[in-house]
Amino acid sequence: KLILDAANWAPSARNQQPWRFIVIKDKKILFNMADAVNKKLDIIEKKAQEDKNDKLLKKSSRYRGPFTFFKSAPLTIAVVMAEYEGTGLAAKVGVDASKFSSSLQSVSAAIQNFLLATHALGYGSCWMTGPLIAEPEISDILKVKKEEQLVALLPLGKYSLAPKAKPRKTVEQVTTFIE
Repeated sequence: KLILDAANWAPSARNQQPWRFIVIKDKKILFNMADAVNKKLDIIEKKAQEDKNDKLLKKSSRYRGPFTFFKSAPLTIAVVMAEYEGTGLAAKVGVDASKFSSSLQSVSAAIQNFLLATHALGYGSCWMTGPLIAEPEISDILKVKKEEQLVALLPLGKYSLAPKAKPRKTVEQVTTFIE
């Protein structure tokens, strides 16, 4: 609850709060979701074999575990988003607002808050989008509303061994100063 509360306090465009969190503890549901992902990977592998695309075959095989390990977590949070209409003003000046979806940015802030709270409380989680290759099937399994879109899975549990921090780019590498 504390972690979800932190996620819920994320800033959002015009305070729309376009997120909803589905907490999944039911192992049968998690395994059905993973099975849907595996079926999509089977389709990709079959196509790769037909096309003799060894690179794609290797990639789809390599990602089978990373795309389905959420099934082993004590629980997984599915994050869904309701699309926010926006003001419509960008279109009036020829700007494609879909390139900077306010809803997706807002939901991303909620996911970041979730992950920061998770870490601060000594839990482990990660931001998974790979399983979304089976987004329609997972959305059906979870009964996601028609006006919502599944955007991420967040498995949650305790680390058996905390991972070491991955290298990060320096601030100088990611920052441009205009004076």
